[in-house]
Amino acid sequence: APAVPFTLNIPEHVLNAGQTNELVIEVDNSRKAFTYLPLKSSLFAPTNYGGIHRAIFLQALPEDHIQRLTIDGNRSVIDLQTSSSPVIQVQSVVALADSTTRAELTLSVFDPDGKRLGGNSWQVDPTAESNPLILDYSIKLSDVSFWRPLKAHHYRIEVSLKRDGQIVDHLTRNFSFRNSAALFDSTAANLIILSRVAHWQQSGAAPSKSQLDEDLNLIVDSGVSYIRSAFFPPHPYIIQACDSLGIGILIETPAFGLSESLFFNSHISSANNLYFRHLAEIAAVHPAIVALGWGSELDTEIFPRLIAGQYHKPGLEKPIFQYVHTCGTESAPGALHLFASNSDQSITPLITLPDLNLNRAANIGEEFETSQADLLTWLASQPAFKDGYVLSDFADWTRDRMIMSNHPDQTPYLFSTGLVDDFRRPRLSFYRFLELQTSDAIEESTEPVKAPHEPPWEFLVIGLMGTAVGLVLLRLDNLFRLSVKRSLSHYHRLIIDIRERRFLLGLLSAFLLILTCLGMGNFTASLLNGAKNSLLADALSEHLIPTDAVLLLIHSFAWIPYQGIVGMTLLCLLLAHLAAFIIKLGGNRRSPLNINQALFVVSWAALPLVLIMPLSAVYLRLATMPILQLCAVIIGLLLLIWSFWRLLRALTLLYETSALKPFLIGIGVPLTTLLGYLLFLHFSHQSLYYISFVSNLAH
Repeated sequence: APAVPFTLNIPEHVLNAGQTNELVIEVDNSRKAFTYLPLKSSLFAPTNYGGIHRAIFLQALPEDHIQRLTIDGNRSVIDLQTSSSPVIQVQSVVALADSTTRAELTLSVFDPDGKRLGGNSWQVDPTAESNPLILDYSIKLSDVSFWRPLKAHHYRIEVSLKRDGQIVDHLTRNFSFRNSAALFDSTAANLIILSRVAHWQQSGAAPSKSQLDEDLNLIVDSGVSYIRSAFFPPHPYIIQACDSLGIGILIETPAFGLSESLFFNSHISSANNLYFRHLAEIAAVHPAIVALGWGSELDTEIFPRLIAGQYHKPGLEKPIFQYVHTCGTESAPGALHLFASNSDQSITPLITLPDLNLNRAANIGEEFETSQADLLTWLASQPAFKDGYVLSDFADWTRDRMIMSNHPDQTPYLFSTGLVDDFRRPRLSFYRFLELQTSDAIEESTEPVKAPHEPPWEFLVIGLMGTAVGLVLLRLDNLFRLSVKRSLSHYHRLIIDIRERRFLLGLLSAFLLILTCLGMGNFTASLLNGAKNSLLADALSEHLIPTDAVLLLIHSFAWIPYQGIVGMTLLCLLLAHLAAFIIKLGGNRRSPLNINQALFVVSWAALPLVLIMPLSAVYLRLATMPILQLCAVIIGLLLLIWSFWRLLRALTLLYETSALKPFLIGIGVPLTTLLGYLLFLHFSHQSLYYISFVSNLAH
């Protein structure tokens, strides 16, 4: 067990003697570079479990207590090939306080039906030479019952420590017998494995018991014998429940989506072996854990070499079954490849199950049943389907917070209450699928032709409408047209007129500012919407913005066009008013500006940004032509620089000094703030290593 590197003085009045006292301590368990995989990323997992934050659980015990109870070398799972008569070795370690009163230790062994099979009792003398005292006991069992899926047989050992006839400590330990070779039968039909995605909170806190109970209800209702608990580590509550329910678990390391070159990187390989060792330790005490593996997008031909090269290392306990779960693409669905480990350190391919990705077929409305039938028909035609399938993609079983997908070959998506998840209804989709599977024979159908992906139309409509309004205004309003021409040719005179209160286009200036901010908001929102397809942007956003509320707000802009357009437009208007406020404070004291005049200066300084409106309309439509998209971004940046340069010229005229002061205020302060934030992230979250790691992975 890991040692706690500190001591705690706990007041006696907070402890309940004779009962289990649990103390929960939250610690910042920061990882050093090149030792652990950086996991604060949806590229590896929807949330940050198994990474930076942890909780340590300590147990406050009475002075006289049972220190340890071990079975066959601290194992809870005993592998047997037959149900012959095994001999079980039990060891108890008892610690007593300095006292002259003798204590009594009682040990009993019970079968799965609760029948007492045997036991022993010792009189413990608390002398210095024998404290703590080690007591050994062995028992021979006959015709043992094996733990197997849907038949969870557990044996139980109970140990009680008495002082003066009163029980001062009591410990219960379960153990099971399992014939691992018979867990997976390659000839058995209809082996269904349900993929369950763990959902640790990003702050490090575990999900609530009600959330986990919902997961268990869905697993039990499915009637499956096995689940794949994607991502690391599986929640202890789920593992213990599967132990009791008789549901086999396939668990994996967090090396999801790694390429071959990254997988064989020495640092990553070392970290992955560390995680695999931890999984093997968990599997040694939980009979429900039947296979260890990882998710990958690698070529299936190199799986045997990877498994043999990565996990058959000295001192690393070898599991009986290992697997690789491939991601799959739209044309070739993923699959689960199961391997059996042999005594000669070799592995044998056992079975390959196709991955039925339910979310890919879960269309909205009346098309749901048709799409499900088409997908199930296609699977039925595959050779491997007769042996079963893997049902996956349930990252959104719970809906109370943001959860992101992690498939490297798919567009990342966001689930949260009030957003996408409310109309996707993954639970309803799952139960409908179960009804479909148990219904009459499926009629043959052809796979529907998928419509090409169309970008959101909102950006196009807003961009074209804004462009049309600007052109109509220039065509019909002669005074506005002359003012625009004057702003581009006699900018110095225009700023002087605004300062001297000889500029009268107040309403049109305000309208121009709104039109400019709408164009910038539309263009920025379209950039965010396009960035949601970038795995690098997706991964870095969770790291650079570690606050869930802010990240959810930003992702709302990216996933919902109308919210993005309105939100970014309001943000641009806020920045424009902030710039106007700064201009008002620093203007000429002999001829001060009011806030409206300062807004006029900002409006006409940002006049070139009106040209960004048509760019915002066509940006996402150029997705098939990356060069043109890049040109649109460059043009937008040039227009922004031009507008900023015009604003600096205006500030120079208003301050009647050089442009150095406004330049330092406008550029130096934001850049210094951003640099300070990045330095903070680097020293607190190892940003440089993380960014380089994710960048290499994305490429």
